[in-house]
Amino acid sequence: MEVNELITAFRAALAEEIAFLRQEGGRPLAAVDGVLIHRGEAGFLYAFEVEIEAFLLDGTPVRVRCGRRESRGEVVAVRGTELTLALFENLGDYVERAEIFAEPWFLLAALQERLDETPARNSRLALAALAEVPARERRYLPPSRAAAAQEEAVRLAAAREITFLWGPPGTGKTETLARLARLFSAEGQRVLILSHANVAVDGAISRTAARIGEGAEAGLVLRWGWARLPAVRQSTLLAFNLAAVRYPHLRDQLRELEARRNDLLADLRADRRPDGRQGELGEVEEALREVRALLKEEAAQLVREARVLGCTLAMAAADPVVYQGHYDAVLLDEASMAYLPQVFFAASLARRKFVVSGDFRQLAPVALAGTKAVERWLKRDVFDQTGITAAFEAGRMPAIAVLRCQRRMHPAIAGFVNDAVYGGLLFNAPETAGRAALAAAAPCPGAALVLVDVSDLPALCYRHSTSRFNPFSAFLALLLARQLRQNGLTVGLLTPYAAQARLFNALVTGLLGAAGARSEAAGLVAATVHRFQGAEQDAVVLDLVDAFGQRGPGGILSRRAGNAGQRLVNVAVTRARGKLFLLAHRSFLERRLPGDATVRQLFRFIEQNGCVVKGRELLAGLPAGLRGAALELRWYSERRPALADWQEDVRRAAAVQLDWPAAAGPPERAVTGALQRALAGGARLLLRAGRPPAFPPELRPYIVGYPAARIPFTAVGREVFWFGCPWPGDGRVDHLSVRVSGERACRTLMYFLEMDLRQDILSRRYAGLRAYVESRFPCPRCGRPLTVRAGAGGGWFLGCTAYPDCAQPPQRLTPEILAGYLAAAGLTCPAGHLLKVIPSRRGPLAVCAHTPACRCVFQVRDLL
Repeated sequence: MEVNELITAFRAALAEEIAFLRQEGGRPLAAVDGVLIHRGEAGFLYAFEVEIEAFLLDGTPVRVRCGRRESRGEVVAVRGTELTLALFENLGDYVERAEIFAEPWFLLAALQERLDETPARNSRLALAALAEVPARERRYLPPSRAAAAQEEAVRLAAAREITFLWGPPGTGKTETLARLARLFSAEGQRVLILSHANVAVDGAISRTAARIGEGAEAGLVLRWGWARLPAVRQSTLLAFNLAAVRYPHLRDQLRELEARRNDLLADLRADRRPDGRQGELGEVEEALREVRALLKEEAAQLVREARVLGCTLAMAAADPVVYQGHYDAVLLDEASMAYLPQVFFAASLARRKFVVSGDFRQLAPVALAGTKAVERWLKRDVFDQTGITAAFEAGRMPAIAVLRCQRRMHPAIAGFVNDAVYGGLLFNAPETAGRAALAAAAPCPGAALVLVDVSDLPALCYRHSTSRFNPFSAFLALLLARQLRQNGLTVGLLTPYAAQARLFNALVTGLLGAAGARSEAAGLVAATVHRFQGAEQDAVVLDLVDAFGQRGPGGILSRRAGNAGQRLVNVAVTRARGKLFLLAHRSFLERRLPGDATVRQLFRFIEQNGCVVKGRELLAGLPAGLRGAALELRWYSERRPALADWQEDVRRAAAVQLDWPAAAGPPERAVTGALQRALAGGARLLLRAGRPPAFPPELRPYIVGYPAARIPFTAVGREVFWFGCPWPGDGRVDHLSVRVSGERACRTLMYFLEMDLRQDILSRRYAGLRAYVESRFPCPRCGRPLTVRAGAGGGWFLGCTAYPDCAQPPQRLTPEILAGYLAAAGLTCPAGHLLKVIPSRRGPLAVCAHTPACRCVFQVRDLL
């Protein structure tokens, strides 16, 4: 293809992906404790706490959803886990929980603009970077040659205009790039290091700085953008930090303003109401923006003067400080995750040299649209495009630099990927024998590979949106990670699923505190496997999450197209230097996955070369709980102590929410008595039961039918969460439970389990419209309760709970029934106004009596 033709094809594929993302939206960031800090003609400024660190550029468009309200806006600033947004709509002075959709099409649109500018840059080199690489017959390579592969790669890159560098995990790709950056820099060339992932950029920049050997404050090597590794985040390798050192008066102003801002925010969040502090907070925020803007300008100037610069591909395409610069050499790391248009753009920035480093057996680019153009240009990596992957699979050797000697992993860990993924191409460096010291750490001392089979534990898997989470395995993983950390190992808590990673982050933040979780000294990192590519830790706890409660494993583990499952497992396993714990529901996965699936190969390999331990056996050797900065986890293996502590929590509660599975049978008197006493004491009650008639009549007004309940859960306020308690007395539910104390972790669990979605409309008398109908309206034919059901055409009707055994015809949900519920429940709109009922084509609606001045509307589904 010619350059213009290729650019047209790229733009079309990106346009289709942008259209999909704008329609479907990306994965939301869960945000809590939003505070309105400034009102102005241009909009409303909010500060939110997000559950995981957000890496968003200033100006990124966002969409914020809070219950039934929604607003668009943009990112103003990101400070760790705090996000400041400018919104078009007023969502209230305090927003307890919201979902923030950061529109990723913003970055793809920026890439489209950069592609249009390619002809003015080095379009010849950009086109050559995607051309087919010649290949020859493969020859035997002795171990001595493999050990010297890094030096050969440096010589090859020094002699060629375009160099491809392939290396499995631990073979030194980042170290080789650092050597090349030093070589090119010493020759007077300016070097740009790019990668899809922040953590990969951090690793390459820190290695390069160590290779060059100049002091970090010299500014020769700089990182631009968001740093994930604490060692880089807290150093003057980060351009913003260096600017703060160079201009101490601005740094001091920044610290004073941020301290004052944090104090004001904490006060407003504690009181949850505006006062005079809100105006002061707006003034402090404005002053902060001015100081940060000045520091950013100074940092940008330092970036323009740096000899070696590192940033992500997204930032390179979006920030003129990067794409308007001039670079002699461009080094692209973790290239398997980069879109082909990004590789093309990166090559166009280079005047003389372009080096592509990566591993086509690791994670591929992620694109969501299913069109042919997206499949062709966004879901294939550069190794596939240039024929390198096909040449290796055909037993040929392409004309590239190959690294085969791994120096990271314990030989047992490397043995699995060597057998299952790389076909025996890997060699172990002599120093890997020293990883035995890491494997010697407890639990399971001496074993580098440990399979923890949680089949004997109540580790059920749940869905959250399109992702999955497993609370029990998350608790076990945290306890295991804490034990490994106390034994001197740095630990990575990894999972394939974003929801489980969010739960991990909430638990880790509660354990270590927000500042502690981000510090280098923490030595404990939680992330998805995708986010962790390019990083490593002494030990990895890999939680596969999938278990009963779902029909089968998620596509992320079972998908065969493009070897996606194999790539993910390869990346996850090879993050560990000395010890890998695999948490898996073995019986579920072995029943649901084919025998040649990579996960099942890993099971067999660990059985032959490592250690297999049952979940209960591992749990018996771990502490009975843990306590951290804002989290306490306590395990119970006996029923009576757990029930006694549960009753004490319920006795003091202001609100109690309980899930009770149908399989558990009727709750015993100790449980119902505790709930009735809490109710008499003024507590707010919401009970979700698989079989509501199993509860006594006094509690039925507070019950909604919930067939999805599988194990008892209890949320006591928002500070305590019980998993597996209260146990039924007949032993049909596993007698193992966990008490979690800590607001952040508990709120995340309640959110995922949909236990707090109706806090604004819960009453003291009825749990919802369905509970009201079930307690007040019997079936005229059989006497069983009627319930509210959705009709096929979108309306609502009353049907018998005994259907299909009872043939009572459905009856319409009338405005009179809804009005009776509103009166009995005493519901009001969020502003405190009374509600009235009006008819509509899809059933009655509850609207504010002050309409149209107040436009609050509740549909039937909002009241169920």
